[in-house]
Amino acid sequence: MHWLSEHPFILFFLWSFGLACEYFMFGSYSFVRIPEDGSFAMGGRLLLSFRETFPSLGYWNLSQLCGNDTILGSYIFDLDSLPFFFLPGWLATGLVMWLQRFIAGYFTFRLLRETLNLDVYAALFAGLAYSLNANYPDTGLQLGFPLYYSLSIPGIPFFIWALSRLNEREKLSYLLAFGIGALFSLSTNVGFGIFVLPVIFFWLLFVVPRLHLMFWLLVLVFMMGFFMFELPILWPISLNASLSQRAYYNMVKPDGPILMQGMFIKDLLFVLIAVMGLVVSRGKSRPLVALVCAILSSVVFVIFVYPFFSIYVHPHLGFLRGFQFDRIYMIYPYLTIVAAAIGISCLPKKELGMIKSPSILRGVSLYTAALTVVLSLVGWQSLNMKFISIPRMLNGANYTTLYENPALQQLAETNKTASPFRVVTIPHQEAQYPYHLYPAAASVYGLETADGYLSVYFRRYQEYWEQVIWQVLQEEPDYSSFSSWGHRVYLFKGVYDLNLLSLANVRFIVSDHPLSDKRLLLLPFGSANRDRQITWQTMSSTDRLKNVLKKRQLPDYPTFVYENPQMFPRFFLVENVRFFDKPEHVLEAMRKAEYQELRSTAFLKKSDVSYLPVDRLGAEAGSIELLHHTSDRWILKVKNPRDSILMITNNYNPYWKATIDGKDAKVFPADHTFQGIYVSGGEHEIILEYSPPYAVRFGERVWVSATR
Repeated sequence: MHWLSEHPFILFFLWSFGLACEYFMFGSYSFVRIPEDGSFAMGGRLLLSFRETFPSLGYWNLSQLCGNDTILGSYIFDLDSLPFFFLPGWLATGLVMWLQRFIAGYFTFRLLRETLNLDVYAALFAGLAYSLNANYPDTGLQLGFPLYYSLSIPGIPFFIWALSRLNEREKLSYLLAFGIGALFSLSTNVGFGIFVLPVIFFWLLFVVPRLHLMFWLLVLVFMMGFFMFELPILWPISLNASLSQRAYYNMVKPDGPILMQGMFIKDLLFVLIAVMGLVVSRGKSRPLVALVCAILSSVVFVIFVYPFFSIYVHPHLGFLRGFQFDRIYMIYPYLTIVAAAIGISCLPKKELGMIKSPSILRGVSLYTAALTVVLSLVGWQSLNMKFISIPRMLNGANYTTLYENPALQQLAETNKTASPFRVVTIPHQEAQYPYHLYPAAASVYGLETADGYLSVYFRRYQEYWEQVIWQVLQEEPDYSSFSSWGHRVYLFKGVYDLNLLSLANVRFIVSDHPLSDKRLLLLPFGSANRDRQITWQTMSSTDRLKNVLKKRQLPDYPTFVYENPQMFPRFFLVENVRFFDKPEHVLEAMRKAEYQELRSTAFLKKSDVSYLPVDRLGAEAGSIELLHHTSDRWILKVKNPRDSILMITNNYNPYWKATIDGKDAKVFPADHTFQGIYVSGGEHEIILEYSPPYAVRFGERVWVSATR
């Protein structure tokens, strides 16, 4: 054990390697956690791996949901996105998974050894357990740290450890404190940082108090570093958040209480050991007292206080009503694991004197018994992860099946030079997570999608999608929490309004099973290997694993690609308008409109376009030529014999600007969620540009990274 205390790096390197091995040991067939695409964590990073498939990645992201602000809806600015610039996606994912687990375990061990002087065994348990971080299954985190946690939640012990080592008497410490704050900003997003920062402060105030004023000046410098690097992200969020679907979340039934109850049950053993240590030490361990109080306060707040908060306070927070203040459950495992480790160190190491008769237990101390139980639990949980992840990998939760689908690769390659279009995916209807066809995954192929899975996007688009899946929502108004939560913008049950999909520029529909819609044309993409793909589905998990290990490959799932002949172009001219007083009336009229009316009419809210001279609109045919485009800039040549409205089926945002022949033109909401521009008769050059106030540009090139 002396060797362990001297060389913990090697132990935690090997342990974390074993925990993350399924994420890279099978090469491109390695395990991928499907829920990662929720919040665009995986998809956003893979845009960096496959950046050559996109015209550019600017401040406007074309990849999902008819366009979204890149900063608003992705995680690509986190430090752990860097490996995706240089490595294959599967290897970059595996590297991040390993790094998360190593940082969590190694620095938990060092923190407890160096600041609390915990014995080696107790610190070892804490490091192993926190690198595992196997939460209650209902949290979706039973496989440990997910990709969207970046290095923030795993990095809690590192940032506490790094700040604890600073000496307020040394000038260099202030520079280091600023750098640690900057690193913290680059390792997290503000939504997670809000919960990590209190843990850091709590530790420095109550667990291992550093009460010197000069030290807290160091902490202030740390915060300056954090906010200086976080401000370029906070600025776009503050400007766009009120436009997002999160500003209209229904938080009456927050997830936090349910998740916390589940985690409390799962971590009950750790809490009991912490309380036992508290009793044995008679409350003399100040760190343990502080941590137990924090644990109990967290449980009380999330289970009992937060439901009332969500009902009586959330509705009055404006755009912050979509923020999940119950996310204490993210840092709860860290508190319980560290408390349990301190509790174990407080237990007596003498033999159990209460056992009088000869027994193997008589030579065991309470300390040894508790340590044996928790280490056994950690070992069992690590094995259980493999029993969950390996079958999922064989069922399609692997990199190749998701991101190297031959049908989607052929579709993207064949239409690389086609006019702009979008695709949608009908996911597997019987699986909670459709491992092989996941709507958010299609964007990685360079295909723009009208559906997807984002944590923050525009409220107007969510309301539009409610009309697309209106029939499903009639049966269940909040199907799959779409109205109250809204991350999944899916064609639930494969039921859709094809006219509204056509309006959204949807040219192709992808499915894992044949569709009966006679309006669609089945294409040959993906048909060459279909027999072998169907055979694969009938194989047992054992035979699948043998096949992967022997041949290092597995067939993809059947993929059916259909073309929608009635797709609207990305840009088109209309000669008619219909005005409405309320947005819900606009949406209802669009849902009820026939195809030809949608094609020739702009559905507008009166207050958005009261200045339009609509009496001069004409019905003669015009033409539109796309001269050039990037994600942020579109140049069009428009010929229209009469005045008309140019419809652009990219999402409306107030920061889209337009010029007609060099003169400013108004971009207004049309068809509720898309863009419209009034164009007088004649031949014109129209330039559309996404120009938010936080954009940094050099010539015509967009530098998103400059914001970070």
